[in-house]
Amino acid sequence: MNFGILSSTSIIGFIAMGILFVRYAMFSNVPWWGKLMMLVLFTGIGFLPQLGRYEFEDFWGRAHPVICNIISFVYMTAIILMTITLLRDAVWIILYLCGVAPSPMDITVVLRVNLVTVAVAVVMGAYALYAGLRTPAVRVVTVTSPKITAEYTVAALPDLHFQRTMSPRRVQKIVDKTNAQNPNAVILLGDTIDDALERITVHMALLQNLSAPDGVYFVTGNHETYSGYDASVAALKNLGFTFLENSGVSLRSDIYLGGFPDIHSSRRSGHRYDMAKTFADATPGQFRLLASHTPGSFRENVFDFEIAGHTHGGQIIPIIFLMYLHAPYLAGEYDLDGGARLYVSRGISQGGPQMRLFAPTEITIIKLTPQIKE
Repeated sequence: MNFGILSSTSIIGFIAMGILFVRYAMFSNVPWWGKLMMLVLFTGIGFLPQLGRYEFEDFWGRAHPVICNIISFVYMTAIILMTITLLRDAVWIILYLCGVAPSPMDITVVLRVNLVTVAVAVVMGAYALYAGLRTPAVRVVTVTSPKITAEYTVAALPDLHFQRTMSPRRVQKIVDKTNAQNPNAVILLGDTIDDALERITVHMALLQNLSAPDGVYFVTGNHETYSGYDASVAALKNLGFTFLENSGVSLRSDIYLGGFPDIHSSRRSGHRYDMAKTFADATPGQFRLLASHTPGSFRENVFDFEIAGHTHGGQIIPIIFLMYLHAPYLAGEYDLDGGARLYVSRGISQGGPQMRLFAPTEITIIKLTPQIKE
């Protein structure tokens, strides 16, 4: 679990901890030395993610995965606390101005409210860690079309994010739960590999147990580019999986599956998407299913249904709020131009903090069904 470089993660943490220091230390009746200790504590929390970087793996030894989860919990609980504190204070100020709440500057009241807010943040943080580490639930998405002649099931697994700190036991549970759905085909939607390949050999061996009569397919995401595009593709091919890179395959006479490289990392990877090439071998009348890591609407929507991941559904607050403003397709189903449809999966795992809040992980099952004529 690498949280990123100091200039991104910890600077954000320091800003958040500064906000908490002002509201929780300055608006208190503790002596100056107590406030100094709180300043040191908040500063330490802001720097904490750096201790989970892979450079410290040898120092932590076998406890490294556990330490990373503890760091995730403490750091992200503080971020959650900042978020709900800001929201709380905004509402509090409005109610005060309306004359229905005490002053948000009243230290006695602030202390009591702060204690409740901290308790709520800790509970939310604990649940978020549990939600990020548990086996994903199965989410079934039913797609009907007159082009489909009989039911067909595709299991979509986006954002597995295999890292050295990820429990192999969790990987096995994900594989078993996917196989239990008896899919006709499985598609890995990118960001499967998120670490050096030599550090996730156990995870890859377990992934090879995925089973589907019509095969397992994969496309690349942005994290395959970060981990080494060619090596990541070769590793997945070695598992017996079929690579879709501006190409496709007829799963059945009435269903064509196409896939292409991640649209946002094409400049770095040197692999650009080509919609026309992806569906060049599709025959007229086939239902066209597009596998794309990053969701998007394209000028050439020559497909019927797109399945994507990448967003994690926002993953956790306050990121969810920011992504609602930024991401046109965050999670769930959307209508696209040309009559096409899109489903954005919240994904299976995550890079960075292994936590989820208001964006549960999922194994996505696409049920392609015939449209019943009335």
